[in-house]
Amino acid sequence: MKHDVYKIVRQMAVLLGRDDIALEMEQSYDIYVYSPERQLLLESVNFVAKELAEEHFPLVRVEQHTTDAECKVALSQFDKTVHRIVSVLDPNGKKTTFRVFDDFVKLCKPNANFEFAYEYLPAFADFNQQIETVSLVTERLLAIGACATFCLATGLFSEAQMWDEKFQKGIERVRSRSRGEKRMPACRL
Repeated sequence: MKHDVYKIVRQMAVLLGRDDIALEMEQSYDIYVYSPERQLLLESVNFVAKELAEEHFPLVRVEQHTTDAECKVALSQFDKTVHRIVSVLDPNGKKTTFRVFDDFVKLCKPNANFEFAYEYLPAFADFNQQIETVSLVTERLLAIGACATFCLATGLFSEAQMWDEKFQKGIERVRSRSRGEKRMPACRL
């Protein structure tokens, strides 16, 4: 699922009681006119989206790639930034072993087509872009987590703790909902 970053930042401003920022976000989210404070709001949203994908609700994608003559597939060939390879299927559709190095994945067969299931991290999104999460993660959860991050970064430690407690409760609610629903299959190309 994709969320509009400017809507998340606007929710953050409302939650933080910053009507000036909320009004500013309604009027314009032009990337060329934001202040260091707006940059920190933006970075907080991106940090939380990455944290959710890395630690709680992974984004999973499935792609097919062909090994080279040395049985390698360059990580740069993948559509998204690979965080962790979950599994690899050989040309017969059976799970196979693999080793991940800094720049490539090493497999057992040269010039063969393999199917990779992997976790990836969302790309950094600007105010006028969208940020990707799993479908159960809401804009509100992103905004609450980003409020915790923003408050921590600006030295508002008690407020950061309060927002982080709400964020952790929200994560638990999403987990309990995800246990009740069937997992969505990974996006296939």
